[in-house]
Amino acid sequence: MATHQPIADVWTLHDQLGRRQLVEDIAEQIVGCNANDHMAFGIHGDWGAGKTSMMRQLRYHLDGDGRKAADQGNQLEFQKHKSKVVTVWFEAWRYQHEPVPVAALLRAIRDEFSLRAKLAEAVTKTLSVTTRAVFNAFDDVAKLLTLDALPVSTEKIQSVGEGYEREQMQNQLSTDHIRELIAAALQQLKKKHQQTQRVVIFIDDLDRCSPDTAFRLLEGLKIYLNIDNCAFVIGMNQQAVVGAIASKLPASDKPQADRIRAEAYLEKICSYIWRLPVKADFNTYLQSLLNHQGSQTNHLPGVIATALLGANNQPLNCLPPNPRRIKALANVLCRYWHGLDTARQTAIQSDIALARALLFVAYLYQFHSDLYQRLQYRPDFYDAIRGWVKESGGDDSSKTNEGTMTSGYFSGLFLPDYGTGDESKVSTVRVRYPDPNASDMFWIAPLVEAMDNTLSRQELEKFLPFEPR
Repeated sequence: MATHQPIADVWTLHDQLGRRQLVEDIAEQIVGCNANDHMAFGIHGDWGAGKTSMMRQLRYHLDGDGRKAADQGNQLEFQKHKSKVVTVWFEAWRYQHEPVPVAALLRAIRDEFSLRAKLAEAVTKTLSVTTRAVFNAFDDVAKLLTLDALPVSTEKIQSVGEGYEREQMQNQLSTDHIRELIAAALQQLKKKHQQTQRVVIFIDDLDRCSPDTAFRLLEGLKIYLNIDNCAFVIGMNQQAVVGAIASKLPASDKPQADRIRAEAYLEKICSYIWRLPVKADFNTYLQSLLNHQGSQTNHLPGVIATALLGANNQPLNCLPPNPRRIKALANVLCRYWHGLDTARQTAIQSDIALARALLFVAYLYQFHSDLYQRLQYRPDFYDAIRGWVKESGGDDSSKTNEGTMTSGYFSGLFLPDYGTGDESKVSTVRVRYPDPNASDMFWIAPLVEAMDNTLSRQELEKFLPFEPR
């Protein structure tokens, strides 16, 4: 029996979350600011929100680099600003063990331009003397930053040869001289490629770095790469980066004050931040992922579309608002559906209660393993879940039935869009105004309410044990 193909958690140039206009707006901002200004832009999104895809789409739109053959045909205009920018991609977390992360960034810039130069000079066997000299300058600076020796002078940018480093070891350069050297090298590279405005450097996954690496890379940007005609686009979970900065700054006796100082530090480096919207049609997104599986998920997208409809055919808002988590849920649904026989698939297609049960059990299997295991062992645990959702309003501290907090079944979980009472209490505020990326939010609650008494335990037991292939 053939197996289905899992949906990989990889970036894509296809916009499935309605962000095309945002990509185009950011591109216009980048190319529209003063060519002589140094700019650092931030793209904020929580983990799994699609920052990398969004930044890749932005790069594709700017000058076409980062294009993948499998991502042809998307709606973004290709190379819209190619005559104005040249882009470089840097995955920060891959270099978090480098002693000086900014040195690794300089090497990434050098490698990008080296590849372009080789393509441009493909008719010759070797690069031109000027091109080699500029690349050597990048290598020198990166090496010397790593060694913290700094022995290059700007007037020697064209010098090559083994004796050069020995000859210059006596000279110590200031930070300003290093910046001048980098700026001169970038200027030569831009002339070489006939760029009229700026180099745009994408720094992805800063939030995946250790606190020390993230802090040192930001320090390097501030000290060495604060130069004209150079723009940075930094992808990050802002809360994680602020936390990393706070851990490296001198601590006070007030943690909240430390965090405020860390936010101010980040603002000084990156004062222009776009935030990825957290609201999107995730119901349609899930169905599109299932459709992507084609015949392997025969009729499954329609089944899930039915399950996600509530009263008066209004869509239920019961999915975690996070693209990565939606992909994970889609994989579980595909695995399970693939293992069903045709008769069972047909039964689910014709019964909305069974369709909802499929989605409900898959959700528990993926996101709440402790609840799923209890349900698998005792299917009547479904009554406790349903009672908690229906009666607790997200606060089951006063309950006396099986869903009580003292049982531990639901401790630490919150229900979305519920809550009455004193909003000065953190728990009440969290329930009424949930964090869209909270892993302890029981997002499937509206579907459980819609199921109510339409699903018997006997029907639910047919889905258990839930063992996707």
